[in-house]
Amino acid sequence: MKTHSHRLLTLLCATLLMAGGSSCASFHHRPADQAVKLRVESFMTAKINKDWKTAYAFFDSSYQESISEKQFIRKMEKMEVKAFSIESISVEPDGDRVKVKVKCDVTVGGFDFKGNFETQNWIEQDGEWFLNVPPKDTKEFFK
Repeated sequence: MKTHSHRLLTLLCATLLMAGGSSCASFHHRPADQAVKLRVESFMTAKINKDWKTAYAFFDSSYQESISEKQFIRKMEKMEVKAFSIESISVEPDGDRVKVKVKCDVTVGGFDFKGNFETQNWIEQDGEWFLNVPPKDTKEFFK
């Protein structure tokens, strides 16, 4: 009788471990809104810390192909981001694009802009979320 109970307990434990392992694997991939929120927080924190190389790495490949890191840093060095808050995150129905409204306090050229709103467009590339800036916007940014 003890042997039967022991086997049953072992089988139950093994089943729970296997079920737990598979459920843990399903939680590994975060929903888009949570994953993007973490990326936005990291991106904006890099901007507050004036860590422009890190901030540049958050941009998608098409942006990095059109604007060099050196150009980006030269432009961004004139800006100081003092604070930010994420106001909203909306995931497109297909789940491949996410719009984020960020409110931030910025100083540019000695002028303070408090409560400045910006809309960030994030796309997924190779399983990671990147900031997407349309090409025409990119060129206007560097005029």
